[in-house]
Amino acid sequence: MKKTKKARKFKLNTVKSKMIVVMSLLAIIPLLTLGIVSIMKTEAIIKDEVKESSLQVVREVDNGLTNLFEGIEGQMNLMANNINFTDYYSNENNRTYASYLLQGTLETREDYKHVYFATDRGDLLMAPQEASSSLPDDFDPTSRPWYKNAVGQQGELIIGEPYQDESTGNTIVTLAKSVEKEGKVAGVIGIDINLTDIAKMTNDIVIGHEGYVVLVGNNGQLITHPDSSLIGSDTIKKIGIWDHLNQNEEGTKEYTYNEETKASVFTTNEVTGWKVLSTLENSEFAQRTSSIKTLTLVMCIVFVIIALLTAWVVSQKISKNINKVRSSFKQAAHGDLTTRVSLKANDEFKDLEHSFNEMMDDLSSALSSVESSSKTTLETATYLSTITTETSASITQVASAIGDVAEGASSQAENSQKSSEEMSELSNQLDQIAEATQEMNQVSTHSAELGTSGLKQVEILTQKSQETKDSSQTVGSIVEEIDANMQEINAFVTTISNITEQTNLLALNASIEAARAGEHGKGFAVVAEEVRKLAEESKASANQVTSIIEKIQTVVDQAVQAVGETNGIVEDQEDAVKQTKTIFTDIVTALNGVATQARTVKESVVISQENKEAVLGEIQNISALSQQTASSSEEVSASSEEISATMEEFARHATGLEDLSQQLDQEMKKFNFN
Repeated sequence: MKKTKKARKFKLNTVKSKMIVVMSLLAIIPLLTLGIVSIMKTEAIIKDEVKESSLQVVREVDNGLTNLFEGIEGQMNLMANNINFTDYYSNENNRTYASYLLQGTLETREDYKHVYFATDRGDLLMAPQEASSSLPDDFDPTSRPWYKNAVGQQGELIIGEPYQDESTGNTIVTLAKSVEKEGKVAGVIGIDINLTDIAKMTNDIVIGHEGYVVLVGNNGQLITHPDSSLIGSDTIKKIGIWDHLNQNEEGTKEYTYNEETKASVFTTNEVTGWKVLSTLENSEFAQRTSSIKTLTLVMCIVFVIIALLTAWVVSQKISKNINKVRSSFKQAAHGDLTTRVSLKANDEFKDLEHSFNEMMDDLSSALSSVESSSKTTLETATYLSTITTETSASITQVASAIGDVAEGASSQAENSQKSSEEMSELSNQLDQIAEATQEMNQVSTHSAELGTSGLKQVEILTQKSQETKDSSQTVGSIVEEIDANMQEINAFVTTISNITEQTNLLALNASIEAARAGEHGKGFAVVAEEVRKLAEESKASANQVTSIIEKIQTVVDQAVQAVGETNGIVEDQEDAVKQTKTIFTDIVTALNGVATQARTVKESVVISQENKEAVLGEIQNISALSQQTASSSEEVSASSEEISATMEEFARHATGLEDLSQQLDQEMKKFNFN
């Protein structure tokens, strides 16, 4: 029994149990929160909707009252303006017709109890007529409140406070309106209305399941109520909501009546000033949300069951995977390194499977290496034990060889001294080479600078040659243009010469015609002679211009030829400059290569100088070491005996290492990793 309790306690602490609890809480808490908020919000919405619908109902009742009393007021206005009432005493027939009019008005509505007219002289005309017989003989209508209020508020509809009829117990309200003639009150029209029909109308209205509508008078007394015993009472004042109703035209108010909380919605009738009040118990709101509460509870239970089942399935799968991994760990703990995990999952458990299997692979590989190392160690220990004996035998031979080493060391010391002297001579030669290399480096650097400068001058010369070539081409173009212009001028001069010849011929013909004319042609002959002279002078000038043009043409042709030759020379010069630039470029490249090689030689010489110092030092060290070797050979001989003793100790430790290797091999056989 104790074991069972322990097992149950252990199961409650498992990952499976914790996951079920957590997932259940994650399902229950949001659902309960959502349900409570939804119910509260639903109750608020339903309450607002019911209040709004109740307000619409009371407004409809208010409109009904307004229409009722406005219709009655219309009838009373007709009677108040009727001549039978305004001129009641001016004609006997008016009394008769007034009585008929009151009776006719009474018959228009069933809720009219009395319709009457009271004159300013105290006379009263009433329908039905038998109702007036019940009045006392000394009844004075002008002393009644309805008459006084109507006279005090001329032209206004006066609505009195409702009261209960002693004979019938019905609630009656009196409406009164003044009858005027020429601005003076001639009497008052009055109607007693039975509110039974209005009460029935309001009592038939049901709000919700048990809500109802009541009318409250201006004095806070109930005019209508489903409980007739409360009509005329001041219950509204007692429950403490009258002050709120009296101060506001429209609104809502909660109150407590008979230990029940109720909500009321009210509005004020503009004609009567009465309050139209609806009331509804708050318990109805809870009843309307009870189905939502039940549904929420059922949903919570269903979702909790689903959450528990889901948590159980998920936790069962996770627990199964964990148990597989735990089982594999137990097998590995007992030496079975061949165990592997295979999980049906595509999440972190799959990563755990890969990690566990990789760990076991690495562990198996490591232990395999350890096993191999232990075997190697065992073999090595055996081998060491074997070679220890051989080493001891070799020590004797080493001692014999040391004597030979001593002789060789003496000879090496002499050779080292001779090498030191030769290295000193080589050092002097390297110093001379370094000086020559330095001078060659300076000369090559200077040559490269001059080559670069010459290359720059060649580039300038190339640029100038190009400018000369461009200028020559420009001059050639100008000269060719001048040649063309000269040819045009020559053509013009030729034309002028032809014109002068024709002019001269015309002048000659004119002179002949003037001679034929005799005395009358003398003046014309003089003019013709002058024209001929001008023509000859023009021809002579044209000939001179032609001669000058020919000379210019000759000079222009020579200039064209010279420009052509200049262009050829410039092109040859440009080719020569290009060749010169190419040569200079090659020279500069070669000089840069020489400078580079000179720097390389210099660096090599510097390195050789550094190395010769090191070599000289090493040779001197070798000489010294050779002397030390000769002296140390004797010490080595003495140490050989100590080495022999040490080798015996080494053989003993090698035997111990062989025993330990055998023990390690036995331990490794406990693991199964193949």
